[in-house]
Amino acid sequence: MRSFIAIFWDEDDPRSDAFAAKAKKVTEDAEQGSCKLVELPGFAVYDTSECSSGTSFIHARDLDMEQSVAVFGALFAKSGNGDAQLSNLKQDEVARIFKSDGASIFADFWGNYISFVWKRNSLSVITDPTSSIPCFYTKIDDVLIVFSHLEKCHFLRPSQFTVNEHFILTLLAYDKIQNGETGLNEVRELMGGKRLRADRTKYSEDTLWDPRDFALDVFEPAVGVAAEALRETVKGCVKSWATTYDSISVNLSGGLDSTIVLSCLRNGNTRYNAIHHELMSGDRSEAGFARMAADYCGVDLKTIATTSDALVPDTSEHPFSVRPHRSFCSQNVLANNAENIEAIGDGLFTGQGGDHLFFARRDSLVFADFLKAHRLSSSVGRELVNAAKVSNKSIWQVMREAFPYCFGKPPMCSILSSIHERTTGVSRNVAEILNGEFHLPDWVLNARQIPPGKFGQINSFYHLLQIRNLFDRTGGRDVVHPLMSQPIVELCLRTPSYLLCSGGTSRGLIREAFKGEIPDEIRMRVTKGSASRYFVDRIEKNRTQIANTLRDGKLVQRGLVRSSDIDAFLSDQNYRLGTFGRLALIYYAIDAWLLRWLPEDDATGPIKPANA
Repeated sequence: MRSFIAIFWDEDDPRSDAFAAKAKKVTEDAEQGSCKLVELPGFAVYDTSECSSGTSFIHARDLDMEQSVAVFGALFAKSGNGDAQLSNLKQDEVARIFKSDGASIFADFWGNYISFVWKRNSLSVITDPTSSIPCFYTKIDDVLIVFSHLEKCHFLRPSQFTVNEHFILTLLAYDKIQNGETGLNEVRELMGGKRLRADRTKYSEDTLWDPRDFALDVFEPAVGVAAEALRETVKGCVKSWATTYDSISVNLSGGLDSTIVLSCLRNGNTRYNAIHHELMSGDRSEAGFARMAADYCGVDLKTIATTSDALVPDTSEHPFSVRPHRSFCSQNVLANNAENIEAIGDGLFTGQGGDHLFFARRDSLVFADFLKAHRLSSSVGRELVNAAKVSNKSIWQVMREAFPYCFGKPPMCSILSSIHERTTGVSRNVAEILNGEFHLPDWVLNARQIPPGKFGQINSFYHLLQIRNLFDRTGGRDVVHPLMSQPIVELCLRTPSYLLCSGGTSRGLIREAFKGEIPDEIRMRVTKGSASRYFVDRIEKNRTQIANTLRDGKLVQRGLVRSSDIDAFLSDQNYRLGTFGRLALIYYAIDAWLLRWLPEDDATGPIKPANA
């Protein structure tokens, strides 16, 4: 897990200089230790990662020593395909970064990174488009502190922050919300593809990378050419990531996307194996597909049993993070298990992101996208049939749904629809209180000239921003989601929706691209594994603790939810049969976070790890 702390201050201000000196000393003296990566006048960056495999740091200055660029994370050249990560920058690349105040990094490079552009009296911070490394910032005593994990900022005190109840309400409605706010009024998040500009007195944000720009730059060759471009881009990104580690484990579900990632590692120089998490529940086993994929690729498969009888963590174990997150209740199968830790490589690769990027959607609006691009061309009949196949609807229903968009109907924001659909008895009053104001990014709400099917994909891209490491974990490994690499994201955004589901099949283009590269039984399967029984069993095992915590917890005490609604939601028929019964675990995580930040006794000491 990559984590960092950066500090920017005015050396001529005694109060700021004193606070910065304290922050640097505490960080350098931290129990787990940290590595100072760079220190310049009024600016310092520290690597606080538990596991630094795959992490690099690039630092370059101009000839006059008045400007500096620093990149934390992993950076690759866009001009390469399968090339190793960079360890330095060329002089012309540095010059472009300085001239654009960091904006050129999106055109020249890709990776998982945080970039800093320092000048004598200013600092710019740039995040990669997928927000792969969390980036938050706050200002204390006129010192700007930029960090990935607040729980590692031991020079700060909980009493310096106040709970943002408006944001907590939005999480009750939809816990994946990311809008720049956090659970703390004094902390903001710098979202993916954005730039924070700060001087000694003020700061502001602007957007440098917008997914709509790529969706409007359409790439629509013949199916074979598009499939080849997608295959080579995916292979190149996976191979580039592979050069970063001595050993790799692929989290192999047995589905299409993780199998594609596994196949891309063949014939490389990096040692790799596969890990499959077998759910010990009534859900259909995916172990057979995982074994098939591993055998096809000729790699060892380690199966890790994941039982549903594990207890949820005690509320005191929630870290001092900037927001609650569902991963608090997820099982850490590596904790206290030397055998599992030993089996996993330096880098843990997943297939996350493929559903969103390769268009795993049963959406009739792909036909509306085709009509907008081609009107009544000779291919209209074929694309109508394909849209009916992929959406499992009649051609008449497809036409009824698609034609209104040809006559001015605006594309709809599917995120707002998702929030409405997830309403439970616990969160039913939240939407009314918030009055629909979730402060979502403009690219989620405003389609510009993008057709409805593609805009739906862009909305799904919003979910990608949540797929990252937010907490420290015992036995932590550097988790990489190679399908969420910027070149793959941009290519999929440029490719029309109806081409992505070529042949009337969900994820049709990527299936065509990897024909002969993975087993056909996996390549063409359209069913997906489910963990619904596992979550029901997990809640049943922990129902008493969850109910007692929520009934007497901070959500109820502060009037955000009602105790009677908690009891009704956790009744047997609701959480077992309700579509979103698993949200009980999320409500528990939110209350645990609130209990951490709002203890009965005032917290005056420094931020410490959980249970410290």
